[in-house]
Amino acid sequence: MDTQSQKLELIQWIAGLNDLRLLSQVSAIKQHDAGKQKLTKRHFGGGKHIITHIDDDFNEPLDEFKDYMP
Repeated sequence: MDTQSQKLELIQWIAGLNDLRLLSQVSAIKQHDAGKQKLTKRHFGGGKHIITHIDDDFNEPLDEFKDYMP
């Protein structure tokens, strides 16, 4: 079964639903998926010019974590 026929079968199944609980679950799934953004595929070097400066003390321990350090 190809993807197109699976989509049509699912649409027909949803159209035939009479149970309000199932309809609300399908609606919730649709709303959840609609909120997701399509991510573009990452590629090597894609963020090359995002970080322009790193301080000299970047690797120094932070004062806030002194209680947790040996």
